[in-house]
Amino acid sequence: MCILVGVYYILCVLGVILCVLGIILCVLGVILCILGVILCVLGVTLCVLGVIL
Repeated sequence: MCILVGVYYILCVLGVILCVLGIILCVLGVILCILGVILCVLGVTLCVLGVIL
C-alpha cells in the first residue's frame, strides 16, 4: 500500500512539473509569436517605405 502511495505521489509531482513546463513553454511561445509579428510588420513597413522612397 505504501509503495502505491509513493508511486501516485511521484506521478502527481511529475504531472505538476509537466504542467508548469507547459505553461512556461506557452508563455515563451506567445512572446516569440508577438516578436515574429512585430518583425514581420517592421519588414513590410521598411519594404513599403523603400518602394515609396
